Amino acid sequence: AQAEQAGLDDKVKSWIGDGHNLPISTDELRSLLSNQQVQAMVDKTGLPAATILPVLAHLLPEAGNTQPPTGEAPKTA
Repeated sequence: AQAEQAGLDDKVKSWIGDGHNLPISTDELRSLLSNQQVQAMVDKTGLPAATILPVLAHLLPEAGNTQPPTGEAPKTA
């Protein structure tokens, strides 16, 4: 739902399954995540958001390749 609201649902969907993974910029990632989510990552890692977000933007598209290629986002509780 967050991806759709941010206009990034096509990118997120590309990460799920076995097709080409579209890249995401740091700015796009910031628009996808809530301030609370970013702050939680900062709190857990002790790293500033300016360090975490570019790395996450680089790694996130490939992370979907570890999921089964169903073409659907995983269900969250």
